[in-house]
Amino acid sequence: METPHPNPFSLLSWSTKAGVRKDPAFFPGSFDYPNTLTMELDIMHNPYNNRPLHRATVNGRVGLTDDTGMFFPLRNGYPNFLAGQQVTGLNRQVQRFYDSMGRLAGWLEQLRAFLFPFDRRRTEWLRSITPKPGDRVLEVAVGAGYNIRRLPANVRYYGLDISGGMLDRCVRNTRLWGLNLQLSQANAEYLPYCDNTFDSVFHIGGINFFNDRGRAIREMIRVAKPGARVTIIDATAKEIKKQVQRMPFVRRCVCDEAVDRSRLYAPAQFVPEEIRDVEVKLIDNGSMYRLSFVKPINESHKMFLLPNKQHKI
Repeated sequence: METPHPNPFSLLSWSTKAGVRKDPAFFPGSFDYPNTLTMELDIMHNPYNNRPLHRATVNGRVGLTDDTGMFFPLRNGYPNFLAGQQVTGLNRQVQRFYDSMGRLAGWLEQLRAFLFPFDRRRTEWLRSITPKPGDRVLEVAVGAGYNIRRLPANVRYYGLDISGGMLDRCVRNTRLWGLNLQLSQANAEYLPYCDNTFDSVFHIGGINFFNDRGRAIREMIRVAKPGARVTIIDATAKEIKKQVQRMPFVRRCVCDEAVDRSRLYAPAQFVPEEIRDVEVKLIDNGSMYRLSFVKPINESHKMFLLPNKQHKI
């Protein structure tokens, strides 16, 4: 069992209905603001109560709200579903680390490409992600967008990350690359998307140190369409031991006596038993694992039933 988390409703800032102004120009489906990425609101919901969202302006700030008045402001063109929320535990450590790294993401990518065969490695990681034209594809923990850049065009891509610093870099990258990518700042354990939305869901790097890996996996299953493949890739114990030597953040996480040693291995134990065809494979010369499975066509709703009030952020 993962360490339990507090009720998200106790950690969120709420705006009153009186403070929310619905924008009269709102139309269903999607919208665009200057310097704002297009958002398809028909596939999004409030990740904490599952209510539909619409755009609104609160005290001069543009964002998304639901019929309870809960408000999520836009930051650099993407909705911030962590606004007013206290991020805790390993999630907070990860957020701080990548916020600080966001400013250096472009330079670090170039350095890694120069020093290591990183393009080859990334190509191998993405080999099993094969979307068709028109598919909706979600990357959980999108970072600066380098994975999606290497996937086929003519696909509708979506990405979320807990780090605003990395998402800000991703916004700059997508504009530079001419890539159409809808972004959100959110917790992977509370995805802001409706059930059965995506033709493919994938995650590369990070789940080893999520607060609640089981919940994150069930959320990925929930938002995937029946028949969609879910792919989770992260570092093996072998690779993590290397990272401990050169990354203080990883050293703190791994050497903390409170951290479960199972975090060094593929989290296959959290895949619901209703899913039979679960594959765990070592890739990239054993430095990474790939956990993948297909959501059943006739899925059981209990597979991803997660009462929000019983879980912590």
